[in-house]
Amino acid sequence: MIAPLQLPPQSESLISGLKNRMAELEDLRRDHEHSWEQVAEYFAPRRDFQLELRPGALRRRVLVDTSPIHAAERLAALLHGYMMNPYQPWVAPQPETREPTRPEAEWYEHAQKRMHAYLTNPRSTFRSQVHETITDDVVFGNSCLWMGSHKPGEPPAYKALPLKEAYWAENDEGRVDVTYRKFTLTLRQALSRYPTPKLVEKTEKAGPHTMAERIEFIHAVEPRQGGASGPAVPGERKAFASMVFCVTTGELVKLGGYDAFPYAVTRFQRRAGDPYGVGVGWHALPLAKLLNILMETVVRAGELAAEPPLVDFTGQLEHLDRRPNALNAFPAGDLGLLDPADAIRPLYQGGDVRINDALIARVSAMIDAAFYVDWMSTGDGAHVTAAYVNDRRDVRLRSMSPIVSRMEQEKLTAVAERTFPLMEAADLFDQPPQSLDGETITFEFTSPLAMAQRQSELEAINLSIGLAERLEQLKPGTADVLNADQIMRDGMAAGGAPLRHTFDDDTVKKRREKRQAEQAQAMQMEQAEMGARAGRDAAQGLATLDRGNGR
Repeated sequence: MIAPLQLPPQSESLISGLKNRMAELEDLRRDHEHSWEQVAEYFAPRRDFQLELRPGALRRRVLVDTSPIHAAERLAALLHGYMMNPYQPWVAPQPETREPTRPEAEWYEHAQKRMHAYLTNPRSTFRSQVHETITDDVVFGNSCLWMGSHKPGEPPAYKALPLKEAYWAENDEGRVDVTYRKFTLTLRQALSRYPTPKLVEKTEKAGPHTMAERIEFIHAVEPRQGGASGPAVPGERKAFASMVFCVTTGELVKLGGYDAFPYAVTRFQRRAGDPYGVGVGWHALPLAKLLNILMETVVRAGELAAEPPLVDFTGQLEHLDRRPNALNAFPAGDLGLLDPADAIRPLYQGGDVRINDALIARVSAMIDAAFYVDWMSTGDGAHVTAAYVNDRRDVRLRSMSPIVSRMEQEKLTAVAERTFPLMEAADLFDQPPQSLDGETITFEFTSPLAMAQRQSELEAINLSIGLAERLEQLKPGTADVLNADQIMRDGMAAGGAPLRHTFDDDTVKKRREKRQAEQAQAMQMEQAEMGARAGRDAAQGLATLDRGNGR
């Protein structure tokens, strides 16, 4: 016997409000569902993110060409690899309004390494789950990543939600802060997770064969009016309310909250006033349909050439069937055919499908262009230098800034803002300097894509140094305007070098003072040696003069 959960008295107005809000969110998303169904048919036929078929609906057609699927997978893989380097930290915490001191910067670099170690740890499931969301971004234009803790005091776990389960709305600033998730559990799973009185009663009345019955739930997360954040704030008063409602039994089964919004909802391209985004899959959908039709024509022509329809002159024609290896009957007497060898002949099939080859190549290239596959590929021959290839790659990566800026803001920033405080609460960082108490934290991205986009800073530094060298030859002292130390530090930071590769200002000062002292000592020794050498030369000269005078 499972004891029922003890929940606060349920408010009928609260349950009614949840139902009304869910209906509003369903209406808000309904216009996009038909688009998702079409896009999923050609770009993600085996993923469970497309909507389920309605009763009586026709089965999806079999794809003939999978090029659109591979184009979407390549773009998702490229974005994943360039935005989140699996081998080097790609997000760096830092103060929001000032430059950190050396001890603070060293602690931030330590936190950066710890965050990267946690995000790339297989137990966090971040890499696999975030890749699923990037694929959804590319294909459908939307994705939803859950970032919650299974237990208090633990760092977040990550889970990519199927689009068919997720509904959301945005605030006046255009940020998504309301998410409703509609999901189902078996009766056995529901009882284990939410042993409420009605579910316990339903289980007692159910037989063993009904324990697999699907129970529908809605998990609602939205801002709580008057809510607060902090470890001492109970879940019922957190800044974001978390409510789980059982649609089947009509009861509230869980009430809690979060300090921060636990979802990262990303829109690949967003239209003004629309809470849902548009992906590359929607733009390339006409091309994918056309490519499939062209390939069907080629395949059908090949089938007809290999197994042409047959004409049987011994029977009676009812209708002409042009399918491969189909048999059509004609009365031989009516056609004046008496030779038995002419009783069955192949039916001539005219037409030339070679023109489709050029069209297929052109449409495939257009699909690659739509998914930026040709843009990201160098396409160079073996005689091109490595420096030239790297330069072209950096130009392409820097040009991708408008494409990934929204993904960085809505996905990566949300992940960092959610992961950092939970890891800090779980004591996964070293003790920070006291100067960081109450400091507002922001995040900077240091992925390969971000580093490529910062190459312009390195180019500006190199141009400045080259200009200073030329002007120094014309007017000595011109290069004194350059702050060489700061240029060196900024250049290394723009190139992605970690802080530990440089010394702090005090160490640099001591090293310079030591080198100056060694240089001064060496100069003194050299001057003394020169003086001694001059004395020896003078004495030798006098001795030579005396010998010449016969002394």
